[in-house]
Amino acid sequence: MSGYICPHCTECTNLFANGGGQLLAQEYHLPLLGMIPTDNRLNSILDQGIYSNKEDNQEKQFFETAMKICSTMVKQIIEQW
Repeated sequence: MSGYICPHCTECTNLFANGGGQLLAQEYHLPLLGMIPTDNRLNSILDQGIYSNKEDNQEKQFFETAMKICSTMVKQIIEQW
C-alpha cells in the first residue's frame, strides 16, 4: 500500500514511511512491480468485479500493476520449467 486517498479531497497521504517497498525490492534484487494507494472508490469497484472506467487513473494503475505481476509470474514459471 503506497498511501490512502481521501474520498473528500482526493489527496494521497502516506500511512507508513515512504519508499519501503522500493528498498525491500532492491535488497532482494527484485523489481518493484507497482505502488497502489488504498482508495475506497477503487475498493468498491474491485469488490463488484467491474472494470468500469479505463480513463480513471486509479483503476488504470491497479490493472497495469496486476498485469506486471501476472507477466512476471508467467516469465518465472517458463524459466523454471
